[in-house]
Amino acid sequence: MDNSDITQKENKPCPVQTGQGLSILYKDRYLYSKYAADRSIKQIIQNLTILDNTLILLFSPCLWHGITELVEKTKSHSNVRLVAIEDDTALFELASEGLKSEWNIRLITSKELPSIFDKVFLFKRALSVDMSGGTFFNSKQYEYDRIFAQDTIGQFWKNRVTLVKLGRLFSRNFLKNLKKIPSNHSIQDFYKKIERPVVVFGAGQGLEELLNSIRDENKDLNSIFAGVYIIAVDAALSALKKHNITPDFVVAVESQLASEKCYIGNTDMKSILLCDMTSRISLSRKIKSPHAFFTSGYDKASFIDDAEHAGILPPTVPPLGSVGLTAAFIALQMRASDIYPVFVTGLDFSFTEGFTHARGTPAHSARLFKNTRFIPVQNYDASYRTGCKKVMGKSAPVITDITLKNYADLFSRYFAGIPNLFDAGKSGLNLGLPFIPAANFIECALSFQKKLSPVNFIKSSDDKTCATQNFIEEHKTNLLRIKELLSKGQAASPAPAPDLQTEIKNRLEKCSYLYLHFPDGYVCKSDDLSFLKRVRSEIDFFIKDLS
Repeated sequence: MDNSDITQKENKPCPVQTGQGLSILYKDRYLYSKYAADRSIKQIIQNLTILDNTLILLFSPCLWHGITELVEKTKSHSNVRLVAIEDDTALFELASEGLKSEWNIRLITSKELPSIFDKVFLFKRALSVDMSGGTFFNSKQYEYDRIFAQDTIGQFWKNRVTLVKLGRLFSRNFLKNLKKIPSNHSIQDFYKKIERPVVVFGAGQGLEELLNSIRDENKDLNSIFAGVYIIAVDAALSALKKHNITPDFVVAVESQLASEKCYIGNTDMKSILLCDMTSRISLSRKIKSPHAFFTSGYDKASFIDDAEHAGILPPTVPPLGSVGLTAAFIALQMRASDIYPVFVTGLDFSFTEGFTHARGTPAHSARLFKNTRFIPVQNYDASYRTGCKKVMGKSAPVITDITLKNYADLFSRYFAGIPNLFDAGKSGLNLGLPFIPAANFIECALSFQKKLSPVNFIKSSDDKTCATQNFIEEHKTNLLRIKELLSKGQAASPAPAPDLQTEIKNRLEKCSYLYLHFPDGYVCKSDDLSFLKRVRSEIDFFIKDLS
């Protein structure tokens, strides 16, 4: 028995000499060609189109065939990073032995891949190369790694577009709402308290369909909903009011002026308003009902981390992007146990030709106000705008676009498999939840009415007034100091320490809301005069917000 036979029995990679180069025999598979080991990979590398700011993932590099050509090819491009991934222990050891420091390549396993994106802004795209047949042994994981890399980079730049447009408003609302936290509820005051079914109402046509289906069963809406807790997105508030239904909670995440239309005629509502820290600041002044705040991590900013470490932030809700998804998440946190069902309806993420929302919502009311001989109530324009397409919904064709479709997909991935979470809406896109007919919903709601008991939502007793005030004063002092440093430079008093640029940089990084919304605001460019001029123009606004 020769050495190669012994190696194969031990399931170790065995070098095999071919006519042109060295191959590997491992688990009864040749990882390179038996005739010309490096020809195929060199051809692949030769045909690669490499652009600047690219992350290149090298799967299962083994003997590193073709790596010299790849490294040489990347030298003409700026900010190209090579990362090799190997999940097979034996092949990892083999690749480690052949790895050379001059290549500047990091060899990792798939578990370490997220650490590559600590500075995701360095990359604008991801490229992957199968370096050997070793990818066969972990093909599904490598495919996941490809998708993960592309999605991580893509999502970062999508978020940047949102922050450039709305980041300044997010930050200003955050700081203004921060001052209101001590005198209001935290959303945690309602977590794990509700011992009955919860219904989440979106503003889609599914809202009307459920209510009409209950009426078709000859049931009174008020008697049915008396036994459940209702959480509504703000756009659904006026539609529910038309049916004399008062939600227990209304979720508000919108930061722009348009959100105020949802509360016309509802400023004296009895519902508890659940406000995102970035939500419209005027809501807390106009709406007389109790408020409760929650935090959505719209960015990994230092000032948000500092507020959290100071213990003054309400609990975090994942940044799901859609108020409907946020309402569903909150509903699941509020039920005392997963034995209590949660129903969602009106989360259609689609619409039919002519009608984008349920009747009574601000979008539908706006069409009624504008109705003339030339502008019909039916909003056909929405159905034919760029990006819209007709797809098959739960029971009939519906119209959706990329954004709405992504929300539906995210809902399916995030909430699929959660016990006792049901879809009570017949319209819209499939959410990956079991459907419950109106008759079953009614039966469930009535069964819990027999067990009704009052729910006491007690405000948390911990007083955060002092800590919140200290945080605000600290940031106000910091902004005044930055303003002085930028205006007077070395003449500032006291003198900059340890030097002017370092002190400016250290102070700016604590107040990233000053530049978070800049197109290049993903990094603090304290040595860039243009950047500092733009920062200076922002300071007075934020000082006013903190005052």
